[in-house]
Amino acid sequence: MHLGSRAWRYAACDVVVAVAAVLTIVASFRPWFQATLTSTGGGTEGLPAPSGPATGVYAHPSVWAAVGLAAAEIALLATRYYPKRRLRVPGDGLLLAIASGLMFPLVTADVLLVPGPWAQIMTPVGVPFPWEGNPYPLDGATLVMTWSYGATVAVAAAIASLAAAIASLVVTRQAPSPDPALVLGSRSPA
Repeated sequence: MHLGSRAWRYAACDVVVAVAAVLTIVASFRPWFQATLTSTGGGTEGLPAPSGPATGVYAHPSVWAAVGLAAAEIALLATRYYPKRRLRVPGDGLLLAIASGLMFPLVTADVLLVPGPWAQIMTPVGVPFPWEGNPYPLDGATLVMTWSYGATVAVAAAIASLAAAIASLVVTRQAPSPDPALVLGSRSPA
C-alpha cells in the first residue's frame, strides 16, 4: 500500500505526538531538579530543606495534569488508528492540538518555577531569580538547586508535541493540489 505525501506527513505528525506524549509521561517520573545542601557550619541534620533529586510530579503536583493530557493524546491516537476507524473521535486533530497547547505552558512553567518543596523554604526571605544554580543561604547551610535531565526531556517533548499537532492540523486542512496537466488543458480527464 502506497501512502500519499499528505497521508505520510499526517502519520508522521501522529508518530511525533505519540512519542512526545510517552516521553512526557516517562519524564514526569524522572529527576527534574537536583538540590545540593552543603553545610557551612554545624551540619545539615536539623535543616528543613530536602536534598537530592526531585521528580517532576514530586516538585510540582500540576505535572499530573500534563501526564493526564499526554495519556489523553495517546488514547485519541489509538482511536484514530483502530481498525476500520470504528472508534474515531470527531475533531480528534483539534483535540490533540488543544491538549498539546495546554501541556506546553504547564510543563514550561513547572520547569521555570522554584520546585514546591524548596519554594516553601525560600519564599519568606525571597526567591532569587534566576534561581537555577545560585546558592541560597540557610541557617548553617547553603542550598543550590539545578535542573536535571527530566526537565529537559519534558520541555523538548512538549515543544515537539505542540509543533506536530499544529502541523497535523495544517496538513489536514490543505486541499490536494490539482494535476497540472488537467489545469493546463493538455489532456482531458478520463
